[in-house]
Amino acid sequence: MARSQRWCRFRSHTVLGALLVLSACQRPAQDETPPQPEAPAEAAPAEPAPAGRAEHADGPRWRTTFAFDERIRGDGASDLVEATPLVEVIDHIRGDARTVFAVHRRGAEPSLRIEQWRFATRGPAGMSATGEPEPLLRLDRDDPPAAGLQEFRVFAAVPGNKVLRRESGLDSVDALLASLAAASKTARDPAAAGADRVAALAELVADLDDALVLERDVLYRVLDTFAAGPPEIRTREELSARRARLLIDGGRGPRQIEALKLHEGWVLRDFRLPEAPADEGADEETP
Repeated sequence: MARSQRWCRFRSHTVLGALLVLSACQRPAQDETPPQPEAPAEAAPAEPAPAGRAEHADGPRWRTTFAFDERIRGDGASDLVEATPLVEVIDHIRGDARTVFAVHRRGAEPSLRIEQWRFATRGPAGMSATGEPEPLLRLDRDDPPAAGLQEFRVFAAVPGNKVLRRESGLDSVDALLASLAAASKTARDPAAAGADRVAALAELVADLDDALVLERDVLYRVLDTFAAGPPEIRTREELSARRARLLIDGGRGPRQIEALKLHEGWVLRDFRLPEAPADEGADEETP
């Protein structure tokens, strides 16, 4: 039963009248049961995040994947292709987009590639894939450097273009090394499922700084070093709370690496041959 605002309005004629008014406003109606608080619903238990990797509530919201899937379905290759986006760049002004995908094609040689796909963002049917995909990053030492990598870097650096990429989420240097080893092993395993291999490449790209991926194109060197398993750590130097330098011994001998803690987690920031003594000189690693 609703309370009368006129009856509950305070009037200061006499002290007795004020007390009666307060008593009437505070007393619940006899035929009305005070509402009971609802018991909170039990939340479903969250699935545990992978060891060492922080759980992200919202993953990247890729805009080009639907157009990619449409193109694959149109080619009649849906049952043969597994793919996942790695880096997406959208130019809203010119209606252009480019996405780097890890792609596995069953029966193809090589079956695993990292490709650049181009999209038109405006058209009668909305976003659509245009042209043919082209390899962009090297996964093997014998792969030639991609002609379109420099152009993609420039496109990603255009002011106003929206760049979306995967994030690390790793909470320690040790977790970073373990992730690099596990992902490299799966990516290099020809017997692994295609979906697992492209997912492994996605983890690798998330664990590497942009300079290693898009400027130095050293993903294949990381694979060479870590695919045989976790490397032996020879020396470890904590440069700060957010930087560490390590000398490791992996699949192709010793390498000097540097790990950096970004806002989203630890990434591999530098990867090179160890520094040689000044009198010996240091040779650059052959690409």
